[in-house]
Amino acid sequence: ELDDEQALARLAERSRFRQRLRDGAVQALLAGEDVGALLRGEDCARQASRVAAHPAVRRALLARAARALGQSPPRILPLPLGALRLFAALAERLAEPPLTRAMLGVLEHDDCVDPQPALRRLGIALHSLDETLRASLGASSAERAA
Repeated sequence: ELDDEQALARLAERSRFRQRLRDGAVQALLAGEDVGALLRGEDCARQASRVAAHPAVRRALLARAARALGQSPPRILPLPLGALRLFAALAERLAEPPLTRAMLGVLEHDDCVDPQPALRRLGIALHSLDETLRASLGASSAERAA
């Protein structure tokens, strides 16, 4: 049930979702089954929005990412959208703004995009969330220590 916040949080923390490139196409795997067609459907975007609205789900995903890196989860505080828009407008005056109003516009939309054509053209293989976090953030930690 998409309204059971605690059950969804447990699922977010334990799920074994992976992606792989096979025969030039990206496959989304959950428990070894290809679920890509389900994820690309319009229903997926609507359900993802409902699931992501639960703070416990977001906390579970942060905890999972931190665990994959051997760290404790960061403390995240919600900010009103108006404050983010103001910050983005001010940040746009910088040479390389960390946030723009256009970026916020993209973040505000819940579009379910099929990445397969671009991935095939670029020859990119996708990896699991845990692998990606370890590879990218683990390397940053090692670089800071050096």
